[in-house]
Amino acid sequence: MRKIERNRMYMIQAVGKIAKTYNEVWMDYPEFVELFATLNAYEEQFQSLSQQKQLLLQPFSGIKQELRDDFALTVGKLAAYLVRIARQQNDRAMLVATRFTVAQFKTFSAQKSLVTAENVIAFAEQYKELLESIPTGNDLVQKTKDQLQIFIDKGLIPAERRTKLGETTVAIRRLSGEVMDFLKNELDLMMRVFVDVHPEFHLAYENARIIPKYGGLRGSSNGSSDPLLGNEEEGSSDEENGGIEQAAA
Repeated sequence: MRKIERNRMYMIQAVGKIAKTYNEVWMDYPEFVELFATLNAYEEQFQSLSQQKQLLLQPFSGIKQELRDDFALTVGKLAAYLVRIARQQNDRAMLVATRFTVAQFKTFSAQKSLVTAENVIAFAEQYKELLESIPTGNDLVQKTKDQLQIFIDKGLIPAERRTKLGETTVAIRRLSGEVMDFLKNELDLMMRVFVDVHPEFHLAYENARIIPKYGGLRGSSNGSSDPLLGNEEEGSSDEENGGIEQAAA
């Protein structure tokens, strides 16, 4: 059994570490600055999709109280700032939308929680300039947006969760293919520059490009599934290494 996407992500992380270790070698080459920046962006996308899938794989029950507490605290903090601004600006609509406590927010239904949070964010965007004058104001707005998205993801009904889970899996597979095309057709070829110039860097890169073949069994010994692929099975082949042998030849 093969878990290509997971193993490819580990390989990308290994290559990224090598790039950081030898950054003084390639930093003076503009083309490599761009190439390794692209690789870093791919790694961040992989991490984001992996976290999203892991979130969707969590059991639907037993997570809402923990989520509601964190969500309520974040929304409540932002609302408190907006109440002050509403009084200064004599904005009665915003005052009505933001006059609730963290304890009250925790008692709201899921739908009311979503609507309230969306209204708070909308007013925060409207008074963005005033919030910028408050320490950590912008960070709090972004955190509220992030918490809202997490709440939506975790609060999806089962059918919607399955649909989004499938979409995320497809996105991971598509991204995995893009990464391997980028490595084989661009970065691997460009790295030949360092064969003679800096052989130690080139060798370290080649070693990092060999994809580890972790996990030959379904899930792990305790029955948990991989966050990238869940319990999907795939056959083993030499495709995983993405042609590094040919590129380095």
